[in-house]
Amino acid sequence: MITQVTWDEDDPTNPQNWSLTRRWIITILTSMGGLVCLMSSTMLAPALGNIAHDLNISQSEASMTLSIFVLAFAFGPMVLAPMAEVFGRRNVWLVASSWYAVWNMACGFSKSNGLLLAGRLLAGLGSSAEFAITQPVLGDCWKPELRGYSFAIATFIPLLGPALGPVSFRD
Repeated sequence: MITQVTWDEDDPTNPQNWSLTRRWIITILTSMGGLVCLMSSTMLAPALGNIAHDLNISQSEASMTLSIFVLAFAFGPMVLAPMAEVFGRRNVWLVASSWYAVWNMACGFSKSNGLLLAGRLLAGLGSSAEFAITQPVLGDCWKPELRGYSFAIATFIPLLGPALGPVSFRD
């Protein structure tokens, strides 16, 4: 049986009735989540030569660690979007974010190319929750006539990620 969620006009639990401040905070936080995800996809780029040297692999093998993270973006939303509808967006977001953090940390401690590739793939799957969940969350929070503003912010901020990811600060 399919159940449709409906709200009373003045229901305080309806996300569209939340305060403007709360809705903008949610918009900015989900946008920043997207920024971090896309930063993570490119942050290894300046270090590929060092990774190849440290792991004793070729430059093309090291480049695969960069590409495999982005490959995970293609498959993650196909699994995470339906899961978010079944188990709740917040639950999927929290689990996927924790998954991303654990596997990203594993990449930092990896001593082999295999672990680095597996860690990057699995971290990418976790970070792809942003692509599956942000727009539906914002669609719930904003009335149709105001959605464009939040969607513009939620789309623009993450696009800064690939540009900021490779930036390194050295003394």
